[in-house]
Amino acid sequence: MKRLLGGGNRGGGHGMIAGGSVEVGENAAEAAWREAEDKITTDFLTHLGIDPAGRRRPFRGA
Repeated sequence: MKRLLGGGNRGGGHGMIAGGSVEVGENAAEAAWREAEDKITTDFLTHLGIDPAGRRRPFRGA
């Protein structure tokens, strides 16, 4: 997570649980949050050797 979120204290965790933080701004638009989420997900899947183009988003609205 640290590598995906930019190192430093941006990502952390305890045992098998990982967490992190992303800065997009207090008044950021929904689009900025989605872009940040998409970048982290794409980077993570790529790191695992999975093509992110094939991912599905069953719980995300239009």
